[in-house]
Amino acid sequence: GLRFGDAEAALAEGHDQLLAINRTIEAIPQGQNRTLLAMPTGPVKTCTPVQTIERQLALLSKTAKPGCLIMDVGSTKKDIVSLAQKILPKNIHFVGCHPIAGTEKSGAKASIPGLFTNKKCLITPTKQTNKKALGLACKFWKNVGSNVTLLKPEEHDRILAATSHFPQMVSWLLLDSVVGSIPSDKIKKFSGSGFESMTRLA
Repeated sequence: GLRFGDAEAALAEGHDQLLAINRTIEAIPQGQNRTLLAMPTGPVKTCTPVQTIERQLALLSKTAKPGCLIMDVGSTKKDIVSLAQKILPKNIHFVGCHPIAGTEKSGAKASIPGLFTNKKCLITPTKQTNKKALGLACKFWKNVGSNVTLLKPEEHDRILAATSHFPQMVSWLLLDSVVGSIPSDKIKKFSGSGFESMTRLA
């Protein structure tokens, strides 16, 4: 949802056929096109949790027109890229993407201008990735201000498990441990910036 909200900025950069798929229609900002799937020609940007992408890819395999570029913004890549290459027709092109941008808030209403400006975007091509589609994906993310880096899907997952997923797990565990042993009013009253920083990701 948060990353969906920045799709409008990409439209302003000349991607007049961009279609962004959000988790729920209700989360789409008022005034934006609520037609999520209508034989898209591309590019298509799926802005939903990793566990929902499989269903979306299956639907896009039947609705996207030949030549369509599909990108995701999921935080894991190996399984998603493998699945896309397995179920999408050869003339529909998938490029795995992971913008390292966001806040602790979620939903399209929490989107902010320039969300991707000067932020990293990791793109994970394989030997099967269409070169033209890869070029378009890189151009898309550069147009919204991202610094693009190419990584193999396996390498991406190994690095991000340590630098992103593990810190988030630690944050959740810390918050759960404290909330389970100290009344919430006392947590708010006596905690400082260190606790707030450590639990922000939770």
